[in-house]
Amino acid sequence: RSAFIAPRRRKFDDLSPGPFPVERGDYVWVPGGATRKVTMATVTFFEKTGCAGNARQKALLVASGHEVVARDLRDTAWTNTALLDFLAGLPVARWFNRTAPAIKSGGIVPEELDEPTALALLRENPLLIRRPLLQVGCERMVGFDADTINAWIGLRDAPAGDLEACRSVTA
Repeated sequence: RSAFIAPRRRKFDDLSPGPFPVERGDYVWVPGGATRKVTMATVTFFEKTGCAGNARQKALLVASGHEVVARDLRDTAWTNTALLDFLAGLPVARWFNRTAPAIKSGGIVPEELDEPTALALLRENPLLIRRPLLQVGCERMVGFDADTINAWIGLRDAPAGDLEACRSVTA
């Protein structure tokens, strides 16, 4: 798949021969005659559609130059393997969305669950999964820790505070 790089203005002291390198923010020609902006990363973002916290997180990624492909957690047929691709390496208790009603009420206590039981609960009720689930290429992670995401793919001007916190939209 080839792409024509639209030439940028060159400095007079830049005597290097073309072709021009592609940089983030450049516009490139793609087959079919369209142009598109080169983004930093394409992030598959598994969310609860309508969640104000996820909306803020996606806006921050887009403002940082990333392309976001949003998918609803509830529309995915989760398997143990697919979940573990995101969750492996974390303690079971950190797999869960702490604001889910079943957890807030004490009906489910993540610290008391073993891995097979936790995976079964997450498959049955995807809203128990800690959000968002993020994927860039073959790399995956769970949650929205600004420092971790900045080190991973870059994040500009992240506000202070807990970016995973679920906040309702006020009128």
